[in-house]
Amino acid sequence: MTYGKMDTMLIVYISVLICLLSEYVRGQYSDSRCHHTLWSDGIYEYVTEVKVDCQEGHVTWNAPYGAIRITMQLRTKKGSQFQGCFLATASVAKAKISLEKVDSRVKDKNKLIPLVILNEKNYRTRKEVCIKSENSQVVLYVEVEPNGKTRTMGKIHIDYDIERLYNRLTFDNMEGE
Repeated sequence: MTYGKMDTMLIVYISVLICLLSEYVRGQYSDSRCHHTLWSDGIYEYVTEVKVDCQEGHVTWNAPYGAIRITMQLRTKKGSQFQGCFLATASVAKAKISLEKVDSRVKDKNKLIPLVILNEKNYRTRKEVCIKSENSQVVLYVEVEPNGKTRTMGKIHIDYDIERLYNRLTFDNMEGE
């Protein structure tokens, strides 16, 4: 079978289009610096890194599989104390949200401290969860319990805000209290 110049160009064009679409499906995109939407490919379990530094925003994870690691940081000078707060909901997904802390006993090893379990009975956090920064950041680790429905219809949505701490605790929380 021989290919003409037009056939070769069409094959190259389709190949590039498939590569771009597959990256979109298994990657992430941001509709702004503060709002992140992620898609898992449902085949490989890997950890997706998400860095947020806006005062508030959200992370939406569609067809979750594997884990995501959300690093909250202030845009201001390093060393500033803050607290990272979040509200989370899960739809057709079971997930554990943990705080990742540096384990001072073991070099280059972090430990996970469970904060929230989301499932059919507890599909959302009842109130805002806030964590004081350590080493100028708050790191959340979100793990999903894999199953067939989660990979196709699941969704995890996390609203976050970052509140700078001063000598006095003066901040604006998401609950309007």
